[in-house]
Amino acid sequence: MRGPRASAPRPHVSIANRQRLIPIPRREVAALVRYALAEEGIRDGVDVAFVDDAEIAALHERFLGATMPTDVITFPLRGEGPGAPNDGEREPLGEVVVSTETAIRQAPRHRSSPIRETLLYVVHGVLHLTGYDDRTGAARRRMKKRERELLAGWLASSARGRRARAARRPERRPPARARGARARRAER
Repeated sequence: MRGPRASAPRPHVSIANRQRLIPIPRREVAALVRYALAEEGIRDGVDVAFVDDAEIAALHERFLGATMPTDVITFPLRGEGPGAPNDGEREPLGEVVVSTETAIRQAPRHRSSPIRETLLYVVHGVLHLTGYDDRTGAARRRMKKRERELLAGWLASSARGRRARAARRPERRPPARARGARARRAER
């Protein structure tokens, strides 16, 4: 008889919020990153930073030579790629830097909300770290398709999870004083 299956440790996801334009749901972002990594068969962690256009434009110019803001930039921290040995260190796979200001600006064009656009940028960055590329038309289409699949899959699974957690909670009843007041109002 086999014993309980040992589960691999959850990948570490670090979140840095260096912008004030939209609230960042840290737990949900970490769960999305872990979901995307698991779906891609990657056990390494990722660092995610949320910034404004000025900060991402400075990074874009410094590291890629472009002088304008962009939606997301990734910084792989391992030259060998995902899953490469790292001598037992808990070094992340890389860093994803997302401009929420760009997400706010682009969301209406994509008929999306700023937070959903931001989450899409997170998935896009994670896919870059796992080896996806968007330099050619075919590669871009493949990557965009995978982004949509991962975001939709995570949204569906997280919605199921919220519903399941809500179903397990005991029904909340108002305090006795409130029940009595409601009953008195109903009698009138």
